[in-house]
Amino acid sequence: MYNILLEIDGSADALAALDVAMSITLPTIAVTPHYVLNTQAIWKFVGMEKPGLIGSGPYFQAFGAIKASLYDLMDTVSESYQARCSQFQHFADLVIDEGDFVCKINERATELRAAVLIGKTTLFRNAEATNKTIAEITHGINSPLIVIDQAALFCGCGCFRLLSADAGQYRTEPLLPETLNDLLAAAPQTYMAKAA
Repeated sequence: MYNILLEIDGSADALAALDVAMSITLPTIAVTPHYVLNTQAIWKFVGMEKPGLIGSGPYFQAFGAIKASLYDLMDTVSESYQARCSQFQHFADLVIDEGDFVCKINERATELRAAVLIGKTTLFRNAEATNKTIAEITHGINSPLIVIDQAALFCGCGCFRLLSADAGQYRTEPLLPETLNDLLAAAPQTYMAKAA
């Protein structure tokens, strides 16, 4: 059995990634949806390091309120995911992690020995800096990446990128969505490790 870690949020690119995952028909592929609540980014947004003019209490309250709102949003995304994927047997239950976006993806993908399927918007929304390349953003992820660009799919060029680590360097290959099954069937070990 081979695993794919599917990163989900409410974006159009995440929906396109989900559609790609639903198109996988190989019985040897399992898809695990994953939602990361990027609490590190929330804390940076709140911006409190040491108590100052007003003390730390209001900052902790703001952090808690934002986090609670994002959990509500995550519940909505989860319900939508369940409604779309309940009939697909190769989909597992949603896994939720809290913390640094890239670190949590790497930890979960390593644990599952999975390739990562992610929407381009999801990736860039959680990046430290948006002027970085995909390879720079995902430097901390040691698993192969399939990055979905919904706009490219919608415009009919139908390509997405597979990034695979090769001696610490990433290479990108444009792929057609309809070739994903063939690609994974022909050489899954090239793109993901076999799960134990």
